[in-house]
Amino acid sequence: MYLMHMGQKVAQLQMAGEHFIGIRSIVNEKHMPVGISKHQATMMLSLQNWERMRSIPSERQNINRILKALPGGISDAKLKSMRVSLTDTYWFKDERTPLTWEDVNFHKNGFATDFADVAVFEKEIPVIQFNSPDYT
Repeated sequence: MYLMHMGQKVAQLQMAGEHFIGIRSIVNEKHMPVGISKHQATMMLSLQNWERMRSIPSERQNINRILKALPGGISDAKLKSMRVSLTDTYWFKDERTPLTWEDVNFHKNGFATDFADVAVFEKEIPVIQFNSPDYT
């Protein structure tokens, strides 16, 4: 899995499901997110903390309804959504996918609203589309 900054590969990450368990290589250190430690010993922890801060908080309103609507849970939703956000230009790219920043950028592409239907409008429906900024 690659941490991407728009079209730039930043780091190749070793994953276990949705969790980072190691950094295989730093591809472009100058594109690391602001605040990520430059020291090898603490870089992984600061990257994990940064990613955790971009995720759905456990105290989010309607979290139980959201969890019920996500068939594979938050972990699966984060993987399927590639952790694309509206607030920054970072995302996570599977090494086998041909997708580019132009393909996933929410500012140029639409996004699904079924998550919002559950989280905001309290509908009792399963979330089936994962191209949504609501996971980050």
